[in-house]
Formats: sequence, C-alpha cells, structure tokens
Amino acid sequence: MFAFKRMSLALLLAVSCSTAVFAQSEEAPSAANTMSIAGQGEFWVVPEMAEFSGSVVTKGDTLAEARDAHPAIAQQVRAAVDGLAQSGLRLETAQYSIREIDLCGGGFRVLRDGEECTEKPYFVATTKFDMSTANLAGLESIISTLAEGDLLVENIHFTVKNKRIPLLEARKDAARDALEQATAYAEALGVDLVDISNVTDGDASPPDYGEADLAIPTTRDGRIPLSIAIPAQLEYNASVRVNWTIGRPAS
Repeated sequence: MFAFKRMSLALLLAVSCSTAVFAQSEEAPSAANTMSIAGQGEFWVVPEMAEFSGSVVTKGDTLAEARDAHPAIAQQVRAAVDGLAQSGLRLETAQYSIREIDLCGGGFRVLRDGEECTEKPYFVATTKFDMSTANLAGLESIISTLAEGDLLVENIHFTVKNKRIPLLEARKDAARDALEQATAYAEALGVDLVDISNVTDGDASPPDYGEADLAIPTTRDGRIPLSIAIPAQLEYNASVRVNWTIGRPAS
C-alpha cells in the first residue's frame, strides 16, 4: 500500500515537471523570434578648444653634449609657453627624453644602395610640451609666437571641453536609429516588437579629423605666415546593437 502511494506520488511529480518544462518551452522566445538591429548615430558640435604638442630638440655628438646643452634652450621655450598663459595657453604636460640616433644600424657599417654607410651616431635631447587653449580666435598668434621661440609645433587637434557630452548624444542618436529601423522592419513584415532582449554598446569615438597641419617655415625671416583653418563643426559617432523579441499581432 505504501509502495503504491510512493509510486503514484513519483509519477505525479514526473508528470508535473514534464508539464512545466513543456509550458516553459512553449512560452520562451527562440532565436527565430528575435530581431537584431545595428544603429548608427552622430552628433555635431562647434569646436571649443585646440590641443597641440610641440618639441624643442638639441643635438649633440655625445650624450653629455646633448644633455648639457638642452636645459638652457628648453627653459627659454618654457618661458615663452608660460608667457602666453595670459593669452589663454595652458601647459598640460612636459616630457623630457634623450636617445641615440644611429643611422648605420647598431654601430655597424652597412651598404646603402651600394654605398657604405659612414654616418656617425649622435644623440638627441627632446622636451615635448602638450598644450591646449580655448582662445581659438588668438590661436594663430599663439602658434606663431611659439614658433619664433624655436618650438616645433607638430599638429593641432580641435575638440570640446567635455568630450563625454557629444559622445552620449551620439549614443542616443544611435538608439533612435536602431528603433526606427526595427519599426520599419516590423511594419513591413507584419510583426510586433514585443520587448528589448539585449542592448550591446558599440564604438563611440570623437572625430578622426579636425587636425590642422602647419606650414613649413620660409620667407624673409625664414617663416611662412601661419594660416589655420578651424573646422566649423566636429562630428562625434556612436553605434549600438539592439535585439528585440518579436511576435505576431494579436488577432
């Protein structure tokens, strides 16, 4: 009698579990009931500041020669940089390095186009200044003053003070784009967007342009008048992938 009850209870539990599993598999959406959309977004903003770097270089036949001659030159350039603070120039970092330049490769004489390399190694001491300014109207004057002090300005990159804001706006635009695409597909296919099952953040990046190359110096005093074209707007981009569960409209 007790054995019969235990067997009946076990059978009841097995049927109940099977029913639950069956019901769960019926309700759970499968991969075939999903829609995956990649959204692209952009946000345009007026540049607010310029970031650029410049280097002062001292060459010497020996490490000691380059090292000892460099501080006086670097200090003059640093004074010029500090003097432009009233014009809105901000010094972010200053980095010093010294290295050997060996054009013949490891001190060995090698053949170049059939000719023997005879150039001697030398040493270069460099101080690199990373700078920024929000004074875009006075940017050309700032760069010209730095160039007169023997600071080699390499490039100028235009940006905004708070880069996170345009990137977030670009992400919002990407999400709207994904929703618009999904809605268009759903209408054309005659299905409903039931719910969002997954959101994956994509790339979000500042503009890869907005740089101004500087003219090579020459003319009467050995320099070309500087002309910097500031972009009217900068484009920030972002992407996102959104997965929706979809279903047939209720009849």
